[in-house]
Amino acid sequence: MRRTRATQATTPPEIQKPDEQWRQELTRQQYDVLRRGHTEPAFTGRYLYAKGDGSYCCAGCGNELFRSDAKFRSGTGWPSFFQPAGEAAVELRTDQGWVLRRTEVVCRRCGGHLGHVFRDGPRPTRRRYCINSCALSFKPVPPDRDPSDGPPASLGQRPRRSRGTPTAAGRRPRSAAALPRRRSRLPVRRLPPSPVRRPSSRPQGSTSGARTTPATGPRRRGWPPP
Repeated sequence: MRRTRATQATTPPEIQKPDEQWRQELTRQQYDVLRRGHTEPAFTGRYLYAKGDGSYCCAGCGNELFRSDAKFRSGTGWPSFFQPAGEAAVELRTDQGWVLRRTEVVCRRCGGHLGHVFRDGPRPTRRRYCINSCALSFKPVPPDRDPSDGPPASLGQRPRRSRGTPTAAGRRPRSAAALPRRRSRLPVRRLPPSPVRRPSSRPQGSTSGARTTPATGPRRRGWPPP
């Protein structure tokens, strides 16, 4: 991980905690990025290819930073946005850690390091906020639901319906025994016809010079034995 050397904040952040408390609340990677200004390896972030609708908040304080409608695929290896969620969401500082002069993006509420902003983004802002995934936490947008429908059903279960109540089409549900049986559409395998045995051309009872068995053929000389 690379470390930035940004200037100090012009205004102190709203949330100030001792360094030991940040170590307990954050993971090791989140602490290195948010509190020490490191950068996670490219193409390893959790939200690099995320496409869900919602808000991206700070992993340290929960401040809303970016929204999913401002996210785009830049191909740089980190999640990119063309604008923050609001003007007071992030703060920009001058970073002098590299040879090139860059602009650091930090959370205005807790002062955590988020990433950098560049001037090669899409319209309408022409800005690319390159943010570390471990510095973010995603909050999806709940689906729209009518409050008059009552409490939502538990996950993985369908609402039960009594047998006597008609369905939406006005018909009562039929039992499994009343449903017509469907014929199987599997192809019928037919066996080949058995071979026909042709009768022998030899006439019955003819010996044709061959000896027959004692039970069926003519009696020979000296038969039966004494």
